[in-house]
Amino acid sequence: MEDGLDKWMDAAKAAGQIFDGATIALAGSGGGLLEPDAVLAALEQRFLRTGHPRDLTVVHALGIGDGKSSGLSRFAHAGMVRRVIGGHWRLVAGDAADGTRQRVRGL
Repeated sequence: MEDGLDKWMDAAKAAGQIFDGATIALAGSGGGLLEPDAVLAALEQRFLRTGHPRDLTVVHALGIGDGKSSGLSRFAHAGMVRRVIGGHWRLVAGDAADGTRQRVRGL
């Protein structure tokens, strides 16, 4: 019987699985609770280092992040996100939210 542990991977490897143009859905309770921020941080670091993945569609229902630099704020880089389908931006840092609103569709 397989124990399932072989299906786990570290954050950098998970971020490496996301390709240009992918749609990703974020879950969590907002305000930093139950959010995959280690994966989001690895995704941001990968984008800043390589320029990929780009043109993402991000789907979220809650405010994801701490209102400073985590969560949705990690996507506030030109070219990283093409479209956002979401319902809450209060926890995105001010400059990041303003810049993202100007560059992506759906806000």
